[in-house]
Amino acid sequence: MNTANVDVSELTTKERFALLNKEVQAKYAVDPYRDVDQIPLAELSPEHPSLFQHQSMFKYFARLRKEDPVHRSEDTMFGPYWSITKHQDIMDIERNFKVFSSEQRYGGIQLAGKPYDEEGVDPRFNLPMFIMMDPPKHTAQRKAVQPMFVQRSLKPLEPIIRERAQAILERLPINEEFDWVSEVLD
Repeated sequence: MNTANVDVSELTTKERFALLNKEVQAKYAVDPYRDVDQIPLAELSPEHPSLFQHQSMFKYFARLRKEDPVHRSEDTMFGPYWSITKHQDIMDIERNFKVFSSEQRYGGIQLAGKPYDEEGVDPRFNLPMFIMMDPPKHTAQRKAVQPMFVQRSLKPLEPIIRERAQAILERLPINEEFDWVSEVLD
């Protein structure tokens, strides 16, 4: 599809997702077999789905652990982000929520790469979610829901979970590329 002549407003949601995905994939295409040592460190981004599809990401993370264990990736298909590749660093960050906040308004977790904007709060991306909270709010929220996700609580729901998962999977296209989110959420 030649995107220069496309009136996006006339596309269905599914068609817009497909167009966006193709454009993003083309812009950020990577060779999953490229020698990771030949990539300038500033361009090293281990997030690309094709690296995971081809099991190539391990070399990327190994290089980052060795040369730049706290690495900033700027121009990526998911926006800028930090890769923290050493266990102790991850644990230190996880425990220090006053400095490394998950709160979106402080620059923490941002769904769909949307920065927090108090003026134009978009309700789709600014819902109160405990993944975007710090203790003590996060702790209270997690404590409230955690008992529902232990095996004994989920066991009675297994038949309906399997039935619904099967129904979703059976309606997905076979042997063709599709947008997982738009297909599954429809």
